[in-house]
Amino acid sequence: MTYAGFSTGFVSLREQLVATIDTQLAHAAENGLDPEDLGRAEELAARVGAAIPTGRHPTAVLVGPCYDTPGLSRWLGISKQAIEKRNKAHTLLACRTESGSWRYPAMQFDERGKTLAHLREILDVLITPGDERRWRAARWLAAPAPYLPGNVSAAAWLRSGGDVQPVLTAARADAARWAE
Repeated sequence: MTYAGFSTGFVSLREQLVATIDTQLAHAAENGLDPEDLGRAEELAARVGAAIPTGRHPTAVLVGPCYDTPGLSRWLGISKQAIEKRNKAHTLLACRTESGSWRYPAMQFDERGKTLAHLREILDVLITPGDERRWRAARWLAAPAPYLPGNVSAAAWLRSGGDVQPVLTAARADAARWAE
């Protein structure tokens, strides 16, 4: 089946998503759940769809896809106020656009919406109070890191369960250099 206006890559992605949803629905049925147990189809579809980042800030070209606040709120199932609280506490990375809206780089989340291990420690080093280096911190987390095996990004390293110490050491060194 082809979909007008979609590139081959998006058609392939859609097919993979549908296959994954079919598998999950089969597991739900095998475990004795009824369709009613999953909630209204519209609400479930909105939650699944919210997991797909839709926005790209010009700086996000360097950090990958980003969520907007309503999309992140739907995906995580938390209020906008809870997102704002997590932003202030550095338990998630939010970057402000020129228009004043927030974008949340997708690379900081796993497939279930959990943020990277040790994200708060790293953000506390990279972003100081009153500091607007959030896009810089996002680029830092997403960029290939020569201090890590395979030159992977800090985000990829942490997502795979890598040791946080080399990441924190590099973050401290770069933050000190930025402060000069």
